[in-house]
Amino acid sequence: MLGGGGWTGRLSPGAAHFSLPTPLQLNSKTHQAILEGGWTGDYSDGTSPFQWPGSAPILRRWLAARGQPVRYGQCWVFAGVLCTVLRSLGIPTRVVTSFASAQDTAGRLRVDEYFDESAALIPGLSEAAVWPFHAWNECWMARRDLPTGYDGWQAVDATPQEEGSYSSFCGPAPVRAIKEGRLDLPYDVATFFAATHATCAAWVRQDNGDFQRAFSSTKFVGNNLSTKAVGSDRCEDLTHHYKHPEGSAAERAVLKKVFQEQERLQDQIEGDSSPPQPPLAPPAQEDDTEPLLFAHIQAKSSWPLGQDAPVSVLVVNRTGEEKSLALVLGAQPLQYDGKALAQFWKEEHHFTLPSGHEEALSTTLPYAEYGPALRNNSLLLKLTALLRDTASHSNHLAWQEIRFCAPGLNIQVPERTAQFQATQAEIQLHNPLPEPLPGCLVSVSGWGLIHKTRSYRLGDIPAGSSKALRIPFTPTQAGPRRLTVRAESPLLQPLKACRTIQVGAAA
Repeated sequence: MLGGGGWTGRLSPGAAHFSLPTPLQLNSKTHQAILEGGWTGDYSDGTSPFQWPGSAPILRRWLAARGQPVRYGQCWVFAGVLCTVLRSLGIPTRVVTSFASAQDTAGRLRVDEYFDESAALIPGLSEAAVWPFHAWNECWMARRDLPTGYDGWQAVDATPQEEGSYSSFCGPAPVRAIKEGRLDLPYDVATFFAATHATCAAWVRQDNGDFQRAFSSTKFVGNNLSTKAVGSDRCEDLTHHYKHPEGSAAERAVLKKVFQEQERLQDQIEGDSSPPQPPLAPPAQEDDTEPLLFAHIQAKSSWPLGQDAPVSVLVVNRTGEEKSLALVLGAQPLQYDGKALAQFWKEEHHFTLPSGHEEALSTTLPYAEYGPALRNNSLLLKLTALLRDTASHSNHLAWQEIRFCAPGLNIQVPERTAQFQATQAEIQLHNPLPEPLPGCLVSVSGWGLIHKTRSYRLGDIPAGSSKALRIPFTPTQAGPRRLTVRAESPLLQPLKACRTIQVGAAA
């Protein structure tokens, strides 16, 4: 079972039929699994998903443990292991990353996010969430079980799916069927369609505890899907394989067809019971009219870690009357699975804005505030602006995700060398923080370049300084070889970089 659901080896490389003699469990909870998922942040009884250098150590540990699940994995780890296993069976496979991916939607094409009066995202009110990124696989198959035209790339998601009353499995779903909205075809086309076509709606809690729909710009998902290109490290865009251009006639036609099918099945889909559940509506038709009163966050989507981040909010009033307004700005760390942690920063502004006027409010998100909040959690923040009309109590919400760029690892190696010829790599780690970077540990690996993984202690790096490390090695295998370097510190998420070296065969 090379995934999370009911698929037990329906594989066909090329035109030849292929089947596994016995199911191979990757993440099953009822059979011996290769890998166990972990999202709690406590990985003391295993290995953090961020620390795996590749699939081979996971598979070796699983074999050494005689089939006991290896701890722990998250989506990119599951996708990497599945890619290795399928390629070893001769099945063309690649890893796909979708940035802004709707997950655990139970097939619905909208993700509802609920905020409190402090502009903080409230966890636990909806299982569905927009993940900043999600990784799955595509493998090439002949689909004799489907109508003609659905051979080729099939989407397979090996990450364990959310348990609940609505069953959600993993594919294989023809990528063409996802683009066409063929929810009638197996397997799990609806799940992948929702992941790449849903939109996000915002709800704000009122003083009486009820939730009111907030005016907000439509947030689309699935507009950036990519994979590693063949023979190089560049990204290959796959978005057009999964969906028509956003807002095009072809996309609207597909959405109309899907919603007609969903209306027929709507009574079978269980939604959240506490907040109100409005009827389904095509995402492309939501929020088409521009609001007369709104807020817009003006901030860079990425910012160097360690520097204070400037933030500006533009408030526009075109209502025809003067407005008494309250603006609340808030920031929360965002985990990769879309879950927000506790709000750590908030600012409130009260002002009057005449009709036809704009007001730009500027502030700064200091590193002293966001630095401690990001440690051991994420490099991503959800910045929210909640604008409230104090007279009508209507809410206008804007949000933006800010990614803080971690320091890079600078690796200097020769582009070419010879087999059995001694050479060296120089690794430099820079500390951009306004405080020392303690306990830096560097690990280096590379099959055919270095025997096993080597670890080196760099110690502490003063604020704004760099440290370099020279590592001698002798290649033993000819051909293109990859040197992988990882760096860790208690103040940073693990850093990773790699370089490819062409090793010529010995004479």
